Amino acid sequence: MNKYELLISDLAQHLTVFDLELSVNETCQAVINDRYNVNIEVSTNYDSIFLYWQLALSDTILSEDVLHKLLSFGYMGLATNGAFFSINKSDELIFCRRVNSEELTSLVFTKIFDGFVDAIIYCDKEVSRLVKSSEVAVSLSHNVTSEDFFLRV
Repeated sequence: MNKYELLISDLAQHLTVFDLELSVNETCQAVINDRYNVNIEVSTNYDSIFLYWQLALSDTILSEDVLHKLLSFGYMGLATNGAFFSINKSDELIFCRRVNSEELTSLVFTKIFDGFVDAIIYCDKEVSRLVKSSEVAVSLSHNVTSEDFFLRV
């Protein structure tokens, strides 16, 4: 693995499983390993729930260049309503789009087993959960729906 893959692997090891009680248009911050902050915001758009989240540093351990490279690996999330969202570095904006269930499943398998994703967020209208990819890979060893997987974690 190159240094960026090692960095991602290290970050994944320190992610913890926790519940976030979120209301629509509310923002919540979670701390990962006392170094990384995840800012999570839930908002509505045409009756769909999207999560907007960004990885930020609480100290200067990582340089800005390394952070940009980290984000370029494609941190992504999947919502139970079928929304797919990923972090694209562009003035801290996050790109969101809709996918159908077949594409959603394919994206999960591709990203998880390529080892490029450290966290997946599943979300319904009020609750989201952040989980380690290493803990969900087994659950994805057979074809499951997003709803089935959400219940599993």
